[in-house]
Amino acid sequence: MIWEYDPEAAKALLAEAGFGDGLDITLTAAIRGAPSQLENCEAIAQMWDDIGINVKFQNLPYGTLRPTLVARTYRGATCHAASIRLAPTQGFASYLNASPFSYGAEHDFLEEHIAKAKGSILRADREAAEDALARWNFDNAFAMIGLYVNDNVWPVGPKLDVDSWKDHVKQGDLRQINGFEYIKPK
Repeated sequence: MIWEYDPEAAKALLAEAGFGDGLDITLTAAIRGAPSQLENCEAIAQMWDDIGINVKFQNLPYGTLRPTLVARTYRGATCHAASIRLAPTQGFASYLNASPFSYGAEHDFLEEHIAKAKGSILRADREAAEDALARWNFDNAFAMIGLYVNDNVWPVGPKLDVDSWKDHVKQGDLRQINGFEYIKPK
């Protein structure tokens, strides 16, 4: 799938969310040693600028940024990548309901199959479980192939009906907002 770059449609969506005059945001490139991470983050900042989002751009080592992310005190957006992991299962652990830093992408399929991958003793069994997880994620949740994929967006704005979704928020880590699929506009 190819996603068109359409600044006018993006501006219309911002206006619909109550930000017709744009907004200010901090965008932090978390320095983690991945290829082209700064260039990709700068490209995102430019695209946002094109639609009226005033971006304050900053670079921080991930070790400096992470404590504020975990404590949920960081205010803004981040671009951060990671170098290749020895096994995808290490990254999949963030998609578990019990993860200390959950991305809010929990699902029964993930709970079952991540546990299976993590508990595999034989490499072939682990790799088969990881392949199944990757295929499921691509087919069901993360098929936004492009320059940037955001796994954790917290929508804000005066036109959101908070009452339409607050009963659907999971109560595990109260700092992690979730249940966005239930939000309705006012």
